[in-house]
Amino acid sequence: MTSPTIPHAVYIIWWIGLIVTLVVLVPLAVYLLHRTWRSARSIQRYAAETLQAAGGIARNTVNIAALDATIGVASDMLAVAGSVDASLAERIADPVCAVAVLVEEGPRRRRVREPKGGRRKRDQ
Repeated sequence: MTSPTIPHAVYIIWWIGLIVTLVVLVPLAVYLLHRTWRSARSIQRYAAETLQAAGGIARNTVNIAALDATIGVASDMLAVAGSVDASLAERIADPVCAVAVLVEEGPRRRRVREPKGGRRKRDQ
């Protein structure tokens, strides 16, 4: 059996292809992989910042439920205040009741504040 002979030109083309691959394609692949890695790191940093911002938003909006409860209580208070206002308007509209309200309250007395020493000047 005779072995097939490969022409010398085939070996030259083969080596040129290998050199082009090593010189052009490998650095291009490394560049593209590095660029992909940098983008992934950037996305990771932005995700960390977003997570921190989301935590702040969650902390700032946790009291919304309490505000809703406050609005409910305030609505109830508004209804009670309206009924008190109507009741007082009825009592004041009647002159006899208005005088009775003033008599019930009586004169208002002012409190005398004691000095820091514990005795008032009149007691000395």
